[in-house]
Amino acid sequence: MKSAIIIEDDFIIRLFMGKELQKSGYEVVASLDRGEDLAKNVEKYRPDLILVDVELNGDLDGIDAVSGIDIEHRPELVFVTGSALEHVRERTEPLRPLAILSKPFDLKKFNEAVTPESR
Repeated sequence: MKSAIIIEDDFIIRLFMGKELQKSGYEVVASLDRGEDLAKNVEKYRPDLILVDVELNGDLDGIDAVSGIDIEHRPELVFVTGSALEHVRERTEPLRPLAILSKPFDLKKFNEAVTPESR
């Protein structure tokens, strides 16, 4: 089974994404709300996917948190944002995410982004 980490500051959205990831065959190994907690959890769990909200609690936003992960251990990424997509695309382009989803996100697009068979 593939594993995933969710990093999202809204508890309800985090729960929703966790349930959808489970339906897509992922085990959610960590559910976080602060960018500062991401690197140690990636090192601990070595997930296949990180579902990342751009705006988070704490000092690091989602993009900065992911940028701090050693590229050799960086899993696939899907960003979720309520911000302007163009600004997020510019900042995330070097990280090569599978997708950038706008909030509120379309369930079909969410499933396409996280399901390996649909890529």
